Amino acid sequence: MCDAIAFAISEGARDVSGLSEALIVTPEFLAEAVRYYRAAYGVYVVCQDVILMLEPLTVRALYAK
Repeated sequence: MCDAIAFAISEGARDVSGLSEALIVTPEFLAEAVRYYRAAYGVYVVCQDVILMLEPLTVRALYAK
């Protein structure tokens, strides 16, 4: 799920509605998934070459290409 969230944000999903639509899940499911990740991993998760910030939900490049 982490990679899918990072990809959707990098492709332009800018809010919960857009993100849940891109992931084909309900906004409630997305909120629960983010709560799970935050409880399990803290405020960020490293996914391949990006950092998925969970508060607020954003994506940052891990390194400049």
